[in-house]
Amino acid sequence: MQKPPPSWAARMSVSDYGELLRELRAALARHRATFRVTDEGLLVTEADGAEEKYGLDNLSREFTSARRAARRKVVQSYVDALVGSRRRVEACLEQMKDLDKVRPRVKLRLHPPSHVHQPGIDHIVHWTPTEGLVATLVCDFDSFNCSVPDSALAGWALSRDEAVALALENIAAQDPVEVAPTPSGTPGPPLYVIHGPGSYTASHALMLDRILDGARPLGFIVAIPTRDALIYHPIRDASVQEAMQLMFMMAERFYEDGAGAVSKELFWWHRGKLSRIPTARIGERLVIDGTGEFGDVVYRGLARQQVN
Repeated sequence: MQKPPPSWAARMSVSDYGELLRELRAALARHRATFRVTDEGLLVTEADGAEEKYGLDNLSREFTSARRAARRKVVQSYVDALVGSRRRVEACLEQMKDLDKVRPRVKLRLHPPSHVHQPGIDHIVHWTPTEGLVATLVCDFDSFNCSVPDSALAGWALSRDEAVALALENIAAQDPVEVAPTPSGTPGPPLYVIHGPGSYTASHALMLDRILDGARPLGFIVAIPTRDALIYHPIRDASVQEAMQLMFMMAERFYEDGAGAVSKELFWWHRGKLSRIPTARIGERLVIDGTGEFGDVVYRGLARQQVN
């Protein structure tokens, strides 16, 4: 019986999965390396016998969305970076021993909950900022991000909260974002996109008070589909229901189609806090659980507006 594809390839067709494995085998052979597929990604054996584990979620997404003629280049670029990453990581880890050397490089990235199954996650600084998201502490070495191991943070004489504050300050200073409304003429309630040139746009979701109007009493609906885009809607009236339906469809599409996926969920930014909105999908319809704090504040707040 043929072995089923691993979980990271669940969204791929059988033919795309087979093509990806063929391209990986050919690209790794150029470096005299071999691999074995695992449910988490790849176990690569390099020419010197060293073994490394690598996740394949982003590569599988990029490979599937690329034009067929460009797929070989996508895989070759990934493998070239992958094979050279071990030496880069060793150099980065050495620099991380001295916080003063990497202080301006400390940042954080957001990931989907499945990221907790990535190889090596138990040894790097990671946490759940709110239900539905995983955050990791990284050092940004320009073209290369290196996850911060627990051992490095232990040597910095910083608590994790202090390291997170430093990471957010660095992102705010070095990775600015812009806000733009959806194109004019787009039907439906007002939606806005937060975007930026780098890969830390999603990280701004943890400091939206720098961008959004904190005086808005009912808060904002926020979607974080990929690492380079945020979508939000200011809660003003009952049109929030339609906004959530639209944002959920957009987030789901961007999440499934693009590399750097973060979340298909909807979140609520209220009084400086980000929280997941409890939802369930029934067919094409999104059902909101209005029994918790979100329902108490938003639905009851809108009901009071209508009465007054």
